[in-house]
Amino acid sequence: MKYGAAPAGLFRLTRSQISVYPNPATDKIAIEKSVPSKGSILTITNIEGQQPITRNLTENNSQLDV
Repeated sequence: MKYGAAPAGLFRLTRSQISVYPNPATDKIAIEKSVPSKGSILTITNIEGQQPITRNLTENNSQLDV
């Protein structure tokens, strides 16, 4: 699946549609979506391929404890 593509009925945000900062983070990260949506799922994958954080994002601006 190429970047930005998603199965029918799903929408994948591209890099220009989401901002995550600061990088690197020590305690919290801010997540801002430029495209309004009723809900999105954020999954953070570590370097070992594990997904330690999965959250529903219901707002366009969110903060996440890391």
